[in-house]
Amino acid sequence: MAPGSGLELTLARLANTEARETMTNNPLTAGLRPLHPGELLREDVLPALGRPKTEIARLLGISRQWLYDILEERQPITAPMAVRIGKL
Repeated sequence: MAPGSGLELTLARLANTEARETMTNNPLTAGLRPLHPGELLREDVLPALGRPKTEIARLLGISRQWLYDILEERQPITAPMAVRIGKL
C-alpha cells in the first residue's frame, strides 16, 4: 500500500482525538456511530487483501489472538500498528 493511501489516512484520523472531535461536529456524520478501526479492517481491508488472517498476523508481527481481538473490536489500533497496517 502506498504511503498516504486512503486506509493509512483513515486509520491515522481515527487514532487522533482532535480528528474525532471534528468529525462529531460535522453535520454529514450526525447520527452515525463511531467506527472502530477493527471493523474497517474486518469488513473492507482484509477481504481485499485475500490473505489468511494467520499470514496477516505474521506480517504485522503480532499473535493471531491479538489480530482477532482487534478485528472483534476488543483492542485498539495504536499509531505504530496503524503504520504497520498501512504497509501491508
